[in-house]
Amino acid sequence: MTTNKNDSNADEVSVIGAQADNFTVKQALVKALVITGRADDEQAAFRAINEQDDEWQNVGAVDPILDPEALMGLYEISDILRQNIDAYATNIEMNGHVLKPKIDLEKDDAASQIRNAMDAAKWADAVEAAMADLDARAAENNEVVTDEQRQDVIQALVVQEPTDSEVRAKTEELRIQMRREMHQATAWFRNVNPEMSFIDLRERKRIDEETIGHACWEVIRDKNGKLRRLEPMAGYTVLPTKEKGEEFEVRCEEWVSEIETRPVVEPVKFRRYIQRIDGKTIYYKDLNDPRLISANTGKVYMKKVGANDVAALQPDLAKMKRDEPDAKPATELIYFAIYSPKTTAGMVRWAGHLTAVIGSRAAAEANLAYFENHAVPDAALLISGGQLNNESVQRIQEMLRSKVKGPGNHHRTLVVQATAKSTQPNQVTNNPDMEWVNLSDFQQGDSLFQGYTENNKTSVSSAFRQALLLLGHIPSDLNRATAYAILSLIEKQVYGPLRNKFDWWVNNILLPTIGIKLIRFESLSPEATNIEEMSKSIEQGVKGGAFTPNHLLEMYGDWLNRAFHPIEASWGDVPFAATLAQINLDAEPPVEEPEIEEGPGGAESEIIEDPEAGDDKSKRSLMNRLNALEGQVAKLNADKTREAVIMAGFGHGGRE
Repeated sequence: MTTNKNDSNADEVSVIGAQADNFTVKQALVKALVITGRADDEQAAFRAINEQDDEWQNVGAVDPILDPEALMGLYEISDILRQNIDAYATNIEMNGHVLKPKIDLEKDDAASQIRNAMDAAKWADAVEAAMADLDARAAENNEVVTDEQRQDVIQALVVQEPTDSEVRAKTEELRIQMRREMHQATAWFRNVNPEMSFIDLRERKRIDEETIGHACWEVIRDKNGKLRRLEPMAGYTVLPTKEKGEEFEVRCEEWVSEIETRPVVEPVKFRRYIQRIDGKTIYYKDLNDPRLISANTGKVYMKKVGANDVAALQPDLAKMKRDEPDAKPATELIYFAIYSPKTTAGMVRWAGHLTAVIGSRAAAEANLAYFENHAVPDAALLISGGQLNNESVQRIQEMLRSKVKGPGNHHRTLVVQATAKSTQPNQVTNNPDMEWVNLSDFQQGDSLFQGYTENNKTSVSSAFRQALLLLGHIPSDLNRATAYAILSLIEKQVYGPLRNKFDWWVNNILLPTIGIKLIRFESLSPEATNIEEMSKSIEQGVKGGAFTPNHLLEMYGDWLNRAFHPIEASWGDVPFAATLAQINLDAEPPVEEPEIEEGPGGAESEIIEDPEAGDDKSKRSLMNRLNALEGQVAKLNADKTREAVIMAGFGHGGRE
């Protein structure tokens, strides 16, 4: 086997390249600290970042790669970053939410959905019982169950479908339970925090998440252990620990259908979190972490009871009180992070555009400095053929030092005085020549770095994948159709997926934690639909018989972000075309010839049905038809009268 003599050099180059990358990032953060006012100069900022990293490392926190405090400082003063993040928070989080039952019991397919859910639950119970029996028999015979055996047992299972009576009973049970859970969920979201709404919590979470890569909510439980409140935390003061804790078997709920769960015991590794604020370190634990952890030191206090396995561990409060008399149990923390394969702390979307954010701020400061200093005056009066005295030199220095600074001095003129220069006593000399020089050509234009900052603005917005339209920059050639297309595209590609991700967490993690299983959380979206185009589509659908009144109410509710009560009458679920056709039939009954039969002596006589005869339904139908016919006759007479009046008016005017 041969060895490449250049391998060592290649390794050195790769190491140097990695160090160069880290140094470049560190330089950017140093510049950020200086710009945001966190440090007086770059050397002080460099020392501050190194000290910050060392302190996080000493308490066991992960490497955040980018300093969270420096990133938060950039958000506060950047002229292109905050607009993008605020647009995210507004369009993703601040449109509110609705709570809906997972199965609408008022719809026609509710019984079918309930039957499917019951069947899925019965099947899951049957499979679990069969596997438990198989494992028990295998343990008695000291055998190992193979996957093929398990599949054979599952395929041989026969589970009877729920009967109609069982479905009806389950429906009534769900009706009561859904109503109670709806009250519970509504009250919980309304009282989630005494100082702010759930919308405010979501807004702060989104701002922190997009600014520093992660966000945090502290969980507050009541004396009964129920999740009571959520408190926002300053995300830049919190980082997760490098390692998770030991494996711990916990009891959790597993979904077996849309509306039912079954308890399972699973091994889980929980993580701790560290907050450093004002020189104090505080430890937190994961949501639903059953371990007792000291908030002061992060130490875990658990004791074994019964069998010698992890499942038999229980909190040891007495030992924590002995070891740390002043310690309090760590509270739970909900940690949201933008995924990064390199760190669990999370990474911002705009990390690759960090220099653009810093550069735009530096360019703005350069423009401000040039505007305030105004180092080049607008014009100067030059005198040649003479010499400057000390007073003139001092005047020029004073002029450049202070007299040309500020907006009030932009049109000052620098006048230079000179005396004739003579080399011999009593020699006659000519007067100095005076020349007016325009210095505006030597001044900068309207603003420095305009093209650079515009490119940075577009670059940073591309990191968030959103248009400049949402940041307040409206092109002159923008029309309504293009604006709707942009909003619709961004809603489908950016805002909607991020909103759905949060909704999944609420429905599968948060709501089960507070005991809600039958209610679904759904975030509302901003209106990004072309109403004119949708109106045309609806008109065609109504004419073609595709929509019923309740269909339209449901669509309008989605567009307007409000709930409409469905029409309970039978025609609410009948297409408009069918309803209009029936109205026309009722309004224009076919003309029927009266029945004629021969009377006494061979004379024909008309048989008229007694309107009092027959059932009530027939009489009501007959009276409705007569009333409709009278109405049509009256309308025809009114139309003829109107036409006669109009024609008479035209005739009178012609004679004149």
